[in-house]
Amino acid sequence: MKKIFKILLWVIGSTIAISIIGLFLTYWWISTEWKDYYSDAEMQEITIQINDADNLPENFYLAYDKIYPEQRNRTLRQMSFQAVWFFITNNLDNASNYRQCSSIIATRFIKNKKIIGYHSFDTYILAHGLVKYTNEKKCFDYLYYKSGINHFSYDCFSKPLNELTLNENIELLIRLEYPTYYNNNPDKLAKRMLDYK
Repeated sequence: MKKIFKILLWVIGSTIAISIIGLFLTYWWISTEWKDYYSDAEMQEITIQINDADNLPENFYLAYDKIYPEQRNRTLRQMSFQAVWFFITNNLDNASNYRQCSSIIATRFIKNKKIIGYHSFDTYILAHGLVKYTNEKKCFDYLYYKSGINHFSYDCFSKPLNELTLNENIELLIRLEYPTYYNNNPDKLAKRMLDYK
């Protein structure tokens, strides 16, 4: 009986060890494979645009953190390990939650030599190249400015983003999720706003 128990422990321990090694090797592969897309020089040129992005207003950061707590500070490493797990478990819906990692979303604005498939590792691979030369905060700023957040601010409030109050920034971000839906259902917007009072 003791012998069977020892064999069982050895099998379980070996399986866990191999799985952990596999995860780390996959992460290492993801974090270096981006050079198949761009050279170092090309990636530095791309990230100049990201690093030059203006900082978003403080009220925007505060509003974002109220609506999506603990998401703005998620690191690419955390998301990459999650992506590996989601891929292994075939949970592609969770793997495509790009809000959690700005550098991954920022890859949408790069003219790629190869088309990025958003339900594959390609976005994570390229994002690792980005964060070698920039950081998540700058990707976050770049992403929202590139997405036209200032124009959306004018559409909603007839004033620039840097003049919005905290509550207006919260409303802006909620509207941004489903613009047409909230425009057509102001009562739903008002109800959702109550969650952040």
